[in-house]
Amino acid sequence: MRVAVALLLLAGCDQVLGLDSREGRTCVADDVFGKGTRVPIDGSRSVEAARFDPTQSIAFLSLCDQGDASKESCDLFQSTYSRATNQLSFYAPLGVSADMTYDSYATVTPDARYLVFGSSRSGAIRTYISTADQGQFKTATELDLIANSTYANEPYLLGDGRTLYLAGGVGSPVQWDIYRARAGGPPAFGGGADLVAGINTATDDVAPVVSDDQLEIFFGSDRTNPLPDLRGLDIFTASRDASTGAFGTPAKMPALSTTNGIDWPVWLSPDRCDLYYINKVADVATLYVTHR
Repeated sequence: MRVAVALLLLAGCDQVLGLDSREGRTCVADDVFGKGTRVPIDGSRSVEAARFDPTQSIAFLSLCDQGDASKESCDLFQSTYSRATNQLSFYAPLGVSADMTYDSYATVTPDARYLVFGSSRSGAIRTYISTADQGQFKTATELDLIANSTYANEPYLLGDGRTLYLAGGVGSPVQWDIYRARAGGPPAFGGGADLVAGINTATDDVAPVVSDDQLEIFFGSDRTNPLPDLRGLDIFTASRDASTGAFGTPAKMPALSTTNGIDWPVWLSPDRCDLYYINKVADVATLYVTHR
């Protein structure tokens, strides 16, 4: 997309000048995340989700009319971001976003060929993929990864551009769980998905955020406060010893989980030092970042 090229050039200047250097930063799962800091957003819109490129200088945002995102319009934007100043700027709409629908959780593959996102354009919220056409994302195709699901959202693409985690809802009443798409990469991601072992419960588990080595996961869950419509979400984390094994017992992250709203994670930096998350109070969602 032409706008994306301009944004990438701006981000490159920030990197060359050393304004947002990440050299020498390494973090491990045992390091504790501190209290979060608000990431300011221009305007009065609610922030449903945020993803970033690997350099953490391009952000992909879902900005919604204030209120319940499931009932109102949410649009996709691309923005420049500086970790050094914690500032977003130059908001540019993504062309694939449809009017008067919920569009969210956009992630672009490292080669900028594919964009994965959640959308209500067919009625129920589902996961879609868009292929770049002369540098622009215009049309989208549904990714039918979870059998018999009535809901598939919060797609989280790892840095390899091939491994995809997502949340799915199955049954009546809907049971939300976390899945990993089968091997294969875009555009089909293996054509199916499997439950992630060790973290799903009889309550609702959503919004997976996973380290690139797949040994650490963050997600939203209402297991300690089960309420209708995901209104009891707090942030949990778990780790494992192998990328194909089961995760250990998840632990709640009290520093990031509030009592006056719901909370869920949206992105982990490749060095595992920065975690971005949403706090939603009275149906207005705000983006935060916390550091190890």
